[in-house]
Amino acid sequence: MWVLAGVLMSDAAHAVSIRNIVGGGYEEFWNFKGRYRLVKGGRGSKKSTTTALWYIYNMMYYYYRYGVMANLLVIRAYKVDHMDTTYTQLMWAINKLGVEHLWKPCRNPMQIVFRPTGQKILFRGMDSSARIKSITAAVGNLCWVWWEEAFEIAFYEDVETVNMSIRGSLPEPLFYQHTFTFNPAVPDHWLKKRFYDHVGSDGLSEDGQILAITRNFDCNEFLDESFLYEMERLRRFDPDRYRVVAMGEWGTNGGIIYTKWRIESFAWTQKFGDGWVYRYGMDFGFVESPTAIVKLAVNREKRLIYVCDAVYLYAKVSTEIAEACRRMGIAECPILADSSHQMAIEEIRRNGVRRIDAVKKGAGSVIVGIERCKEYTIVIERHCEQFIREIASYRWKKNPRDEGWIDEPDDYQEDHGLDAMRYAMSQEEAFDTKFMAELRRHNQMRMSRRYAIDAE
Repeated sequence: MWVLAGVLMSDAAHAVSIRNIVGGGYEEFWNFKGRYRLVKGGRGSKKSTTTALWYIYNMMYYYYRYGVMANLLVIRAYKVDHMDTTYTQLMWAINKLGVEHLWKPCRNPMQIVFRPTGQKILFRGMDSSARIKSITAAVGNLCWVWWEEAFEIAFYEDVETVNMSIRGSLPEPLFYQHTFTFNPAVPDHWLKKRFYDHVGSDGLSEDGQILAITRNFDCNEFLDESFLYEMERLRRFDPDRYRVVAMGEWGTNGGIIYTKWRIESFAWTQKFGDGWVYRYGMDFGFVESPTAIVKLAVNREKRLIYVCDAVYLYAKVSTEIAEACRRMGIAECPILADSSHQMAIEEIRRNGVRRIDAVKKGAGSVIVGIERCKEYTIVIERHCEQFIREIASYRWKKNPRDEGWIDEPDDYQEDHGLDAMRYAMSQEEAFDTKFMAELRRHNQMRMSRRYAIDAE
């Protein structure tokens, strides 16, 4: 039996059994000390709550038992996502273990501090990856990294970057370890290629440095009957989605918007031949939300979109945006830009980008534009890293009333390059025009009902 060490051990009345709190299904995960620990799973699989409990317990355990101080770095694709996920899960784990008096939460800067020693849990996003390269711990050692919703991390190179940032000798018995927790989606991802394809049936690699396992709600003894009913209902009526959402198997579920895309290295300045046309799009921003400009090569017959270039401009005014267009070699090309910024479009036009124009929008134009792009396979040049991060994590909004999704993108996600792609593709006729017409009418009706409700 695992029993919480240190201050709670001195008071038998408050001794806590971790086994009783965590439950079954995670013993090998809990005891593994290799470099890479991964668990993919469906809803209700306990992967994130178990991971949060492991970190809170072991940061205290290794200090009280061995006198060594581990620090934790928690990473998501976008830092803004931490507050309602990892931060809240770790605070839940602290309260579940009854040690809230030992931990000090802080929201700005976002961190959680172990009061007796000053050990920290730090939160970062790969949208500010430069801040991770120089991260250090004031006391003890930064040796553990938790990658939550790791499927949203587009590049394995991001893991290598963090690997290079946490190095040096450790006092025994501390160890370096990356933990990846995620809901699986398309199997053509580095998480599968780098890890799951290199372990045996027991989830272990030959060198013992990788544990990659899959868990589902069957190992969660804390679920209520209503959850089990919904899972059984999903199994009966949507077995393909059940396989991914419930059982944690590789596949595609409704949450990820774009699934037909890949990364390639090609000369982005190359000339595409017969059957190809160039399309250009621009989405406006300023400081935290950048202006994005994309250059696409489109082949309608092959249903291919090549993202040749994607430039992101922070805190740039119209003259600087026009200069960026000249550097990209597209100042004389027809560019479709966000129509809600008419003044910026006119200023850019007066600065020499004469063929820029406003894209035509209407009720439901976002979903129609997304569906038009989804008719193609999207091939992205490797240097377009920010665009790749966007498309890898771009997801639908969850329906609060059930386990499904609403047909509009989730709020508060990076999508400026994707919006620019939609604008660029708006002049391409859809393949299924009847479906698009029905989709547009449906969204117009839905938006009209929403405005009517808001007016009331």
